[in-house]
Amino acid sequence: MDKIRAIHWYFVAVALTASLLSASAAVASPRHVLILHSYHPGYPRTDRVMAGIQEVFSASNQDIRLHVEYLDTKRHPDPEYFSNILDAILHYKLDGRSFDLVLLTHNEALNFALVHRHDLFSGTPLVFGAVNGFDRNTLVLSDWPPLTGVIERPDFEGVMRLALRFDPKLEKIVAIGSSRDTSGRLEHKALQEMARRFEDRVRTVFWNDLSAETLAERLKNLGPRSAVILTGTVFDQSGNPLTPAEACHLVRDNSKVPIYSLWDVYLGEGIVGGRLVD
Repeated sequence: MDKIRAIHWYFVAVALTASLLSASAAVASPRHVLILHSYHPGYPRTDRVMAGIQEVFSASNQDIRLHVEYLDTKRHPDPEYFSNILDAILHYKLDGRSFDLVLLTHNEALNFALVHRHDLFSGTPLVFGAVNGFDRNTLVLSDWPPLTGVIERPDFEGVMRLALRFDPKLEKIVAIGSSRDTSGRLEHKALQEMARRFEDRVRTVFWNDLSAETLAERLKNLGPRSAVILTGTVFDQSGNPLTPAEACHLVRDNSKVPIYSLWDVYLGEGIVGGRLVD
């Protein structure tokens, strides 16, 4: 797992070389790095990414001071929170601060940094990871600070082909996800487009934004020639996000159909497999 984390965040080392190592190695001045996580501490992918960042920086033999902010958009995906409450809090904490580097994980953190590239992060290198749906062609590069990162490309075609290979007589694929957050909306759109390419072989239905309680009832009625693809976050009736393990157990315990996913955090929790991003 340590190797996976280090590989996943290899770009941190690249950023260090480009930015933090620009001064002479003999100069021991501290470097200040801001880390903006889109989600909350305790969310498995966020914790693993954070562990990878710390692993790489701790091996750099430099005095690097980490400043970490969790945007908590998984539990608070509404636009009002992002544009007003979160904006005010981070402006209060970051306004006037200077950083050598800003690391951004997942889409919401990147979106926040790009919106505030002039007032909060002017001239500061931005490095992102675990971002999907990024289109560099929309950027006017002269208007941006130094920007680089790793784009996440889930293999939607691969997971559908895998399901059909395991069960050539498959009749229905149920995609369970959410449109409440940015990544969920992007994943839904990509899988919807891919489903059209397979509509002559299998019918795909989308169960987005259903509470865990409603899903449990629906899952019990799935026929034997069905399969589930877990794509996005599942919430309970109170609006609390289930962990990936809890979501997987929900499907496993209420149906007898194979479960696939696109993310490694579901591995070992009851999925058959999939083309997994780690």
